Amino acid sequence: MMKLGLLSLHKNANYGWVLQCYALLSILKSLGHDVTYIDKVDFVEKKKKVIIKSQKKTFLRLILGKKKVNSNINPFFLKYITPRTSEIISI
Repeated sequence: MMKLGLLSLHKNANYGWVLQCYALLSILKSLGHDVTYIDKVDFVEKKKKVIIKSQKKTFLRLILGKKKVNSNINPFFLKYITPRTSEIISI
């Protein structure tokens, strides 16, 4: 058995990335390895994404007349991509 850390540089809100990460974690765990997802976020990219996401949500709320735009990706990620580290922000 090996202790493994899974580091993905493509963390974003798309189902392909989440499912691929889940599949790899599942396979490695089924092979008997101790796997942890390393939650690394680039500080500059995170700042850009927060601004873009905020603007996108505001725009959609105005267009659709909704108070909140929901995403199903984050709950899936939090439930199935475990164990994971807390966010590690690189500067």
